[in-house]
Amino acid sequence: MIEILRIVGAFGIRGAVRIESYSDNLKKYKKFYNDVGEAFAFRILKPNVVALENIEDRNAAEALKGKSLFVKEDELAPLASGEFYLHDLIGREIKVCDSESTCTITDVCNYGAGDIVELSYDGQRFLVPFTNTNFPEVNGELLLSADAFKNFRE
Repeated sequence: MIEILRIVGAFGIRGAVRIESYSDNLKKYKKFYNDVGEAFAFRILKPNVVALENIEDRNAAEALKGKSLFVKEDELAPLASGEFYLHDLIGREIKVCDSESTCTITDVCNYGAGDIVELSYDGQRFLVPFTNTNFPEVNGELLLSADAFKNFRE
């Protein structure tokens, strides 16, 4: 299963929860699942606020703080050309443009200003903003630009 959101707190007194969503459109999913596979139907009340089935009061909502909810991988929407699911990038080896060097993607983070890719090369880890300039796609293959490889490793 794929993590789709994290519950960050309760909202109101009727069991709604505030969330940090990892999707640009939660409406395309019918149910979320907890870490043991229990399904929850939901209603979106506001951006970043949902009501979960069987969570009926603030105490129940507060007990979920810090928990993640998931969707089944086969429920993910198909991607357009040039789009990636972040979980598909982790562990992937990518070539450096105009070089024989390769790096491994070890993590993808987002601190509010866009996705940041953590790369591993020769035992060293470094961070590179996930932009089209730093990660061009050539013939369907994701590459790391030579400039990004040089500048962000130092």
